[in-house]
Amino acid sequence: MPLAKYSCDYCDKQFQDTPSARRRHLQGVQHQRAKALWYDTWKGDAVRDGMGISLGNLPPSLRPPPEGGYQPLPFLDWG
Repeated sequence: MPLAKYSCDYCDKQFQDTPSARRRHLQGVQHQRAKALWYDTWKGDAVRDGMGISLGNLPPSLRPPPEGGYQPLPFLDWG
């Protein structure tokens, strides 16, 4: 039965999926650099105008609260 292949998304490499091969790859310098470079592209603020993401097109549940807070909800007697 052939061994499964492991595909590294950071390095764009494939190799046989054995514990020793995976450990050796994940601890390798090339993998560490590729992983750091990938995370550096996403570092910083969540708002990225260059990618088309802005506070204006986020759903209401993901927008930050208004500066003064939310208006209090009216009291309703359910009873």
